[in-house]
Amino acid sequence: MRLRASIVSLLLGTAFFCTPHLAHADEELAKSLHGVMKSGLAAYDREDVDGTMRHVHTKSPEYDKTKVTMEEQFAARDVTIQLVDFRYIGHDDEFAVARVHIKTVGRNDPTFTDNMIDTITLFKMENGQWKWWSDHIIGVHILK
Repeated sequence: MRLRASIVSLLLGTAFFCTPHLAHADEELAKSLHGVMKSGLAAYDREDVDGTMRHVHTKSPEYDKTKVTMEEQFAARDVTIQLVDFRYIGHDDEFAVARVHIKTVGRNDPTFTDNMIDTITLFKMENGQWKWWSDHIIGVHILK
């Protein structure tokens, strides 16, 4: 019984002392991922294809499609994009995950429907830097 109590105390003590370190590591990761999103969207807002693509993982299955789609969008539309909300969810040994809300508004384009998209976004490390891997749109809100 005494051994069991000692093991429980050791585990609880380890959890107590390690939790602040893990929380700090997650905070730093969340800040880093937020910075990737913000910087990548700023490049998109400037219609900078190369600058935006520097934030996308080159091995992403969406890499080539994203570049072509972006070039088409920039040629056809004049929009402004804004990061509205970023909530870090977690990570494993390969991917980090966040829930992201992005607002897109047409500039002097009556044919564009202003909207807010809600996504689950995956990030993956490449050459020591976090980059977008993919996203899944879970909702679209039309803005009036």
